[in-house]
Amino acid sequence: MLGKARMKVTRPNWISEQAWIGLLDYWNSKKFKEQSIQNKLNRSSTRGGALHSIGRKSHLDIALGLERKFGRPVQPDELFIATHTKKDGLWVDSRAKQTYETYHERLKALQFDNSEGSTSNSQPINPTTKLQCWKDVVGGKSRGRCYGTADLASNIRHGVSSLTQPSILSPSSDYFSHNEQLHQQVMQANERVDQATQIAAQENQNCAMLEDKIKFMEKKLTMMMERQQGDTSTSTSQVHPHCAQSFDDQPLP
Repeated sequence: MLGKARMKVTRPNWISEQAWIGLLDYWNSKKFKEQSIQNKLNRSSTRGGALHSIGRKSHLDIALGLERKFGRPVQPDELFIATHTKKDGLWVDSRAKQTYETYHERLKALQFDNSEGSTSNSQPINPTTKLQCWKDVVGGKSRGRCYGTADLASNIRHGVSSLTQPSILSPSSDYFSHNEQLHQQVMQANERVDQATQIAAQENQNCAMLEDKIKFMEKKLTMMMERQQGDTSTSTSQVHPHCAQSFDDQPLP
């Protein structure tokens, strides 16, 4: 909504004039322009890595939803399709498409090697190998992150067979429970932020309506005062009907 308002340079009715002036000053600032240019460069980068199609939802929520749908642990390529394709089925960028295709080419090569060159005896690849294959294809971890897995990258290590389950630790472990609690707290915090944003937008709209009412009342009051002044000046300029004009120039006795 703010992006459209900035492009049209038109103040929405739910933003007060004072807040709008502040936004215009921020959008015209050097800091905002530098960030905007950097974001455009990031989006147009051939490497990519920052684009996805799930908005504010976490990869964990998407993965758990897919597991409920499939009735089994989600595979990295399945999660990747859900998070890096648009509603029309197109990839979010060229890197996403290339990563998906390279991953499946690598899987085919592994199946061929495991079957000792015979395609008729190819064996399915286990989930642990698939996760390691995904990690290798995307170039491993960088600062604790692994492309296509976001906050689930911490679960990709030796012995892991599922993106949603840490290795060695069971779902009932303290570590897993702590992560679940943190996740729930983050989700609750996001909900509170959304509620606060909606309340702020409503308050801004109410303030704007109140300002319009005050301006209307001020205008109406000004018109009434001007009308009263006009009536007063007209009445003082009129001559009393019983006063003779000829007596005005005569001296008093």
